[in-house]
Amino acid sequence: MSGIDIFELRRLVASFPSEPGRTIALEQRIQIGAGFHDKWYGSQREHWLGWLSLKVRENELDGKAFQPSKIWSGLKCSPMMFWLAEVAGVDSKILGQLEAASVAAAKIRPKDGNPHGVEFRRILPWSEVNALLTNCAPQRTTAEADQIGNDAIRKLIAHLPTYQKYLPHMKGD
Repeated sequence: MSGIDIFELRRLVASFPSEPGRTIALEQRIQIGAGFHDKWYGSQREHWLGWLSLKVRENELDGKAFQPSKIWSGLKCSPMMFWLAEVAGVDSKILGQLEAASVAAAKIRPKDGNPHGVEFRRILPWSEVNALLTNCAPQRTTAEADQIGNDAIRKLIAHLPTYQKYLPHMKGD
């Protein structure tokens, strides 16, 4: 099965709802995500868009291909991963398993980081997420996704100036 690329994933993320109910409930339950620990983002959608836009900029600067599967394999934030699972249409029973794994991970580490991503991927590998995403139709154009992504990366850079070098390379401005 072929996978979606980073640009298609960003268009999909820009098209999905910002605050689906189970993701918000999970963030509140484990106290990780938007509104906790001085995070720069206001929703997991914005978190995804900032991260994906950063990876797009890195691709443009470095000339490297960066696949969504690689992003998924490096994530360490249960709510971020849960959000994509929820909006992509992962089965409710699996979402329940993911919630339980996220709660267990938060008891070990009350901030994002390992074991959050590791435990999550044991239940939901990228291949399953990718299969669901390939059946989703983005509702945003590439230009719209660029603009929404630019807004998110500006917010990220304002909070974490380390990424300032990516500002001159933003398309759509």
